[in-house]
Amino acid sequence: MPVPVRTYATSPPCPLRWLALLVLLAATPLFAGGPPPAIRIPLDSLGFQPQATQFLTAGSSMLTVDYVDDRHLLFTFGVHRLMARIANDPPDDQDRTVEAVLVEVPSGNVLARTDWRLHDNGQYLWNLGHGRFMLRTHDSLTTFAPMANLASGQPFRQRDFLTMVSERRMGVVLLSPESDLLIVESVERMPPVPDPPASLFGPSPKPAPAILGRPGDPDPVALGFYRLAMPSKGDEVKATLAGVAHSPHFGEVAAMGVGHIAVVDEGRQQWGFDFRPYNGKAKELAPFASTCDPTPRLVSNSEFVAFGCHGGNSPTILGGFNLSGEEMWEQNLSGDYVATFMSFAPESGRFALGRVLGQTATDDIQPVSGAGFNGQSIVVIQMESGKQILHVDCKGWAELRPVAEWNGPGGHPQRRHRGL
Repeated sequence: MPVPVRTYATSPPCPLRWLALLVLLAATPLFAGGPPPAIRIPLDSLGFQPQATQFLTAGSSMLTVDYVDDRHLLFTFGVHRLMARIANDPPDDQDRTVEAVLVEVPSGNVLARTDWRLHDNGQYLWNLGHGRFMLRTHDSLTTFAPMANLASGQPFRQRDFLTMVSERRMGVVLLSPESDLLIVESVERMPPVPDPPASLFGPSPKPAPAILGRPGDPDPVALGFYRLAMPSKGDEVKATLAGVAHSPHFGEVAAMGVGHIAVVDEGRQQWGFDFRPYNGKAKELAPFASTCDPTPRLVSNSEFVAFGCHGGNSPTILGGFNLSGEEMWEQNLSGDYVATFMSFAPESGRFALGRVLGQTATDDIQPVSGAGFNGQSIVVIQMESGKQILHVDCKGWAELRPVAEWNGPGGHPQRRHRGL
């Protein structure tokens, strides 16, 4: 991610034109060139305000759309409003207001709404499934269940869930595809660097703060693993600490409730994948040829994909694997792109892959400007076969339209479909 901001997950903002895809991902069947949506819901009727391009291109999390159940959607988006001043507000906070709207489909009726004050531009919402959501405010996580509490008149009532101790700050929040494992990566909170005394030649340059933890600490990042369980009724989400690990840096972990995927360098640009359960013996999976370190991503509790390279260090291939030890398919990723984003529908056996097309920045620390994009592409892939069952191209930010499209229910859409 070429964005020098605090990261809470790997999902960037969802462009407006793609709201239809997010609704369609769990619906069955899906065919490119199929019948047009039966219902269109204009987003301005929900109070939507257009998002600034500089935030979208920087990878900020600005809006989401999620299933609550097969008849209700949760739509959240940033709004521009005056905010009350907070005493002793940290100088590096980037306060903003996000509005949440509970929408009935296909009518488009608004059943409830609320707003949240957030303190940065990182990801703030995760769909836990079964009508429950997790909200991040600064270094605290809460949960809520809109439909379970709708009759009480408090659909957005929050339950305390997890709060970092004052000495630590959250860096990354990861949720497994089937919401059975939560990983929270954190580092020690460092005191602000004081301004150096001025010299005869003006203010002295301020020394750069340590990015992660204390200098000299080889593994400053703590990874907390939490097993999640959701009772069949009510709004409760139970989390049990399963273990803690340490790492030299923040990163993506291909993990779920029973184990994780490890990458093994076998030499000569050949790689192996091991499934390592938390209890038991590791299992060798199918090999993978790549000129760069492959990156595995779990799609469900039994399948995963891996990004790899054929020449150079830019990912140009995508392979599909299962935990039985088979490589099911492999396909090329053509064209230059800045970033890739994924969304999963384990119950439907498919996933969506979005790519921002364009040239990467010469300096990865600098964000990519909107002018550097050539467009965006999204495909929905059947995991078992690798078949593309939907392909949509978006040619640029100027063509985005504030319209959500509904194609009817179907399946059991209880997973989050966003971030493409």
